[in-house]
Amino acid sequence: MKIYLATNSRSNAIPLAEVIVELGSEVSGISGDLIYSEQPTVDRIRESNAVVVVLGGADDELSDFASFEAGIAIAFGLPLLILTPDDRTPGWGWASQARIIRVDPNNRDALSFRLQLFLAELNAQRPSNSVRNTKPAPKIDVRNLRRTLARARQFAETVGPQVYEDWAIELFRTGGGTVARSKIGSDRGFDLAVSLPGSDSFRGPLLIEVKSSANPGSLAQALYKLEALTIHERAGLGIVFFDDIAAKSAFKLPRLLSAIAVGMDDLLDVLESTPDLASAIELVRSRSEISS
Repeated sequence: MKIYLATNSRSNAIPLAEVIVELGSEVSGISGDLIYSEQPTVDRIRESNAVVVVLGGADDELSDFASFEAGIAIAFGLPLLILTPDDRTPGWGWASQARIIRVDPNNRDALSFRLQLFLAELNAQRPSNSVRNTKPAPKIDVRNLRRTLARARQFAETVGPQVYEDWAIELFRTGGGTVARSKIGSDRGFDLAVSLPGSDSFRGPLLIEVKSSANPGSLAQALYKLEALTIHERAGLGIVFFDDIAAKSAFKLPRLLSAIAVGMDDLLDVLESTPDLASAIELVRSRSEISS
């Protein structure tokens, strides 16, 4: 994945470039950087998968800054991520492929998480003839996942509910997914952002909220919050994972368009008879819509 960075003279592009490289992508160019000056800007952007623009806070930076690079990205139909510390937005920021994120460019943790989510979405939307999407989804060892889930339940009381998040990460990575984890202890409304092979029908990354209990009221609240976040972040689907073994009786949850609740054991049962994780989630989703 190649990312072109457009930054102004007051922005330090090095930390952002380091984060992009740490996340497994490549920086194809930085505006105004002599290292990349031998190759024309248009060519560098054309060869990129996306353009990231970092805006400063000064009024005069919002009119002309990065307009050239952003215009090229829009002309080529490339995804455009705009990172801004405030609510002001340049005119080209309203292009259909632009995503505007309010974030402190000096907050490395926030930058890293936002970029992980953005890259996960790009991976989910890459053309079907790309190397990533043509690679078959790996076969999942459901029996091993049941064992690790049993261990998570065993240690949940002493270690804490984080063990369920660890299990969910193992589940998605076993299924060939790329997982971005929200900072532990923060309350973003979701714990993980996942790009999953075979998930083209979701039209974006999955946002995952993990619950250690099966309280209907808590799950319903999490569903409503997750659907709002899924729509706001233009994600593909929100999933509330919960430990269904803790459910004392059957219960109904609200039927929403962009978020579903999935019991951990229930998903493993479906995985026994489906070819991959994306297909299993789709089946659980359709079954939920029918039964609701």
